[in-house]
Amino acid sequence: MSARSKGSLVAALVTVPLVAVLIAALLVWTPPAFLADGAQGSTVVASRVSQREVAAYCPARMAVADEDKVGDDQFKASEGDLSSRVTAAAFGSIGSSSLTPMGGGQRTSVTDPDLLDGQKAMAASLDPGASATAFDSRMLKSQPGTGAAVGMVSWATEGDLRGIQALACPRAFMNADFLLPATSRGTTQRLVVYNPSSKATVISLEVQGSHSSGHLSLETGKTMTVAPGGHASYDLSAAAPGQQAIYVRARSSQAPVAMSVSVNVMSGLDPRGSDQVTALAAPGRDLVIPGLRGADQATLLLQGSHATAVDLSWVDEGGQQSLRRVDLQGSQATAVDLGGVPDGKLALQLHADRPVHAVLQVTAQGSQDQSQSDLALIPAGTAAASSALTISQPAQAALTLVNPSADPVKAELVGFDDKGNKLGERSLTVEAGRANELSTHDLGDQVAAVRLNEDSGHGSSRLIWNARLSVDAVNQAGLAGLAVMAPDGLMPTTTVIRSGPDSTVLP
Repeated sequence: MSARSKGSLVAALVTVPLVAVLIAALLVWTPPAFLADGAQGSTVVASRVSQREVAAYCPARMAVADEDKVGDDQFKASEGDLSSRVTAAAFGSIGSSSLTPMGGGQRTSVTDPDLLDGQKAMAASLDPGASATAFDSRMLKSQPGTGAAVGMVSWATEGDLRGIQALACPRAFMNADFLLPATSRGTTQRLVVYNPSSKATVISLEVQGSHSSGHLSLETGKTMTVAPGGHASYDLSAAAPGQQAIYVRARSSQAPVAMSVSVNVMSGLDPRGSDQVTALAAPGRDLVIPGLRGADQATLLLQGSHATAVDLSWVDEGGQQSLRRVDLQGSQATAVDLGGVPDGKLALQLHADRPVHAVLQVTAQGSQDQSQSDLALIPAGTAAASSALTISQPAQAALTLVNPSADPVKAELVGFDDKGNKLGERSLTVEAGRANELSTHDLGDQVAAVRLNEDSGHGSSRLIWNARLSVDAVNQAGLAGLAVMAPDGLMPTTTVIRSGPDSTVLP
């Protein structure tokens, strides 16, 4: 062996053990943080992301509880001739939209019937039977005037759900709050939840009542589990009985869910009204509740996190009329009997020292069937520069527009049929502090969707509006039929995502 080969062998015999020792040391030893290169720069980058998809979920039409369907025929609860219809309308830069019955029915595509009319509007409707309905719309651009509105209307002239129920179909969120009427005997209030995700979620409930401040101890537990792609319901009236009003906070643990509440009131065998309720908007200090008419019996439901004074005023075409002041306790639901709504009054306006939630319960009695009455739960509205609502046929509607600001507001209303064809339009000015009423007949026959565009020259949206529904079959039967449809905003939904260096993360 040469001298060179012997040297290489010796070097190898020395190097291999040293490398092995170093590897073992690195496996158990963490280098000090000062040896790592620090993050370069300290700028946080903010990116605004816009939602490009609208998904809404219309629950199944209301039903009487199974336990009420047993017993002697004359005492059984019945859904009678209850019918329902779902209508969707999409506006602006839309790629695709569809309605799908979740009970296995045929999917209905929502397409633009006239690409040359300049309206960029499309609509479709279907009879969902007794199943829920899913709506999906994909936007090409997220911009003002682009979006969708989906609503469901149910009506009956026989059975225990006589009258009208209406719902602006909810979208999926992690959280939802509800302000609901009395949980007295004969009242059923069911929280209905649909989970569109692929994982189960737990809904946690907190309820405030009218008898004391703070959370109630619920008699049926404070959680419910919703399976992936499944529905579940929770009986709120059984969980918190005997309250004059309740405020409900629902929180999902794992996935956004669509939530609504069905309300049905009976007095013995006589129906006293039913409705379906969506989640509340954010609380506010200045609120408007449109959609009232003379002879309505009104009860105001209020809730706030802090004690506050609330000033109430009626609003009509001539302006405002002061009604009364209410002292509201914090963390407590309150019901205030306002009596009959005076003739000509179209809305209720509230001003509070601290932010509050507000819902107005209106009731009316049948003209021929005195044993029957109906109710509608009308939430405080929100303003948007562009918004729309649907009116499922055969329902008709009277629109109420309120301008609570100090300046006149100009707006354009356009009516569409159930395919999206333009029927007619109306430009109007709502004077400061006043309310206007407009029939959908002024926009055309068989209006199925209405879009409102506000002239927001002052930089902010100000008009609050909704649609009060009626059905000829219910009226002709001498029954009370009360329901109100709220609009959906056709405005971009955005969120800000911030990114930047994190000193706690090693490179």
